[in-house]
Amino acid sequence: MKNYLNIFLTCLLIGLTISTIVSFKNNKQSEEKIKEITGPQSDPTVLKTLFFDSYLSMIIPSDGKILNPELILRDTALRSIKLKSLADSKNVLVFRFSYRDCDECVNTILKSLEKTFKANMSSRVIVVTDMYTEKDFLLKSRFYKSSFRIYATDNIGFGLPLENKNLPFVFVMSSGRVIKPFIPFKELPEEIDIYNESIKEFLNETDNFNKKK
Repeated sequence: MKNYLNIFLTCLLIGLTISTIVSFKNNKQSEEKIKEITGPQSDPTVLKTLFFDSYLSMIIPSDGKILNPELILRDTALRSIKLKSLADSKNVLVFRFSYRDCDECVNTILKSLEKTFKANMSSRVIVVTDMYTEKDFLLKSRFYKSSFRIYATDNIGFGLPLENKNLPFVFVMSSGRVIKPFIPFKELPEEIDIYNESIKEFLNETDNFNKKK
């Protein structure tokens, strides 16, 4: 009887050891894959592929989506403001990020936005993050030192497929709709600048067109 018990325990120990090794290997591979995509030595080609792949699952479903005009946001004075009051009759560029997103990612995007939409165009950009806690929101808004208006939304957010993916993104809010959504990667700063410049040109063109009406 003891022999059978010893054989059983030995087999169980071997099985657990193999399972642990396989699990560790799979976790290590997943970790290395994530680092390959988003790490400091990221291959731009891999990032561009990731960006392209996101179109079907996140960007296309978000493009053209109607936003809830009654959505309540909070400003840095913790006042409640409806989304529809932020855009008025003009198009506005929205930078949306989560409290989980890396600070370097957010700062890289903000830096490009500040460079492109400085002076009299800073009012055409709004920054929206999460209201994880009031204290967290206020600390983050001070930490980023942005010249743009910063608001917080609840955990529901805008209800876009792009949200809650740990990927900061931008889009133009036009007549209550999402247009020109884009996922900026900090590893590709030139692409971020190109997008922002194109949006600046778009906002100026639509402003001039509306003046002629």
